[in-house]
Amino acid sequence: MYHPAHVLLRASSRCAISGTLWPSARDYEPGVFPGLVQTPDYARAVHEGAMPRLSARVIDERIEVRRIRQNLLYKDEPTTLDAVIDEAVLHRIVGGPAVMRRQIDRVIEACSLPNVTVRVIPFSAGAHPALDSTFIILEQRPPVASVVHVEGLVGQIYLERPQDVQRYMQVFDRLSSLALDSAESKDLMLRISAKYEEV
Repeated sequence: MYHPAHVLLRASSRCAISGTLWPSARDYEPGVFPGLVQTPDYARAVHEGAMPRLSARVIDERIEVRRIRQNLLYKDEPTTLDAVIDEAVLHRIVGGPAVMRRQIDRVIEACSLPNVTVRVIPFSAGAHPALDSTFIILEQRPPVASVVHVEGLVGQIYLERPQDVQRYMQVFDRLSSLALDSAESKDLMLRISAKYEEV
């Protein structure tokens, strides 16, 4: 069944995306930075590591789609992004040190927006309920139901059953409780960004 989430997640340059379509997104990422705050160079490096290999044309198209989607954060009624990332995201050198430095700086800049929060679960937090999962909870105002977008090697899955959405909300709340606060997350990102300048 076609779901409005496809409009947000598969937007193209021919799509007019309304910032009120999905007012809120809760994003957990254990391996890469959230797509809504990725730089083009970082996104390109991520796509170049995909299997099966993507052509240069397909990669260019996906980067453009991502760029358009990122406009959701800057509209008059912007999407609110509440993201939690694993500390591993900061240490995995995707695209090289210079790309990583610019990417971390981009996240810090985005967090200056009132509608964007990116916090880090430190290695010291140990095990948590989403070690092997990545997901985005797209929340809408009632009566439109929220949906969970789960992505993996087998593709993208959209979960709409209330019990499934509720489970992921509970997991995200747990991840949020384990993450550093905004100031601590920024300090950690600044320290790691500085290390990439030394490389």
